[in-house]
Amino acid sequence: MDRKWIGGLLIFLGLFFLLSNLGVLRGEWVLLILGAGFIGVYLASGKTADGRNVGFLIPGCILIMLWSFVLLEPTLKQWEVAGNFFFSFIGTAFILVYLIHNRQLSGVSDGRRNWPLYPGLSLFGFTLFLFVVTRMDTGIGRLLLNNLFPIGLLVAGAILLIKSYSKKEN
Repeated sequence: MDRKWIGGLLIFLGLFFLLSNLGVLRGEWVLLILGAGFIGVYLASGKTADGRNVGFLIPGCILIMLWSFVLLEPTLKQWEVAGNFFFSFIGTAFILVYLIHNRQLSGVSDGRRNWPLYPGLSLFGFTLFLFVVTRMDTGIGRLLLNNLFPIGLLVAGAILLIKSYSKKEN
């Protein structure tokens, strides 16, 4: 990293912390500014997706989605779903990483290209699970939580193991 980057970063951080300490920047704006900063560094780290460092994009997307959640939280609390939808906002961050970076990679295997979809879709599934369990009658919710969810994990694990062993034999 050259000295111009370090100098610019130090000035940005100093201004950022000074404005935060003076009360000019409130909490939710801190999330937006930090997220935008990470995305800016990601965009400056290369000319194409192949040359850019995705390590800056991931926290940038997560911080911006946290900012979005903080802005929408009062409305979600009115509908009594804020806790359920928190995970979908984080899942959206991973979907954004896929759409912005990984989808554009060239010469990369599908597994390496599609990795952000796994945590993203898993978090959406977890959001759906939480929504169903908290919104359904306690008896049905308890049945889902205590029995069907662990059975689903067992089935998913067995499928993954079977597929991994069948690939080694081929």
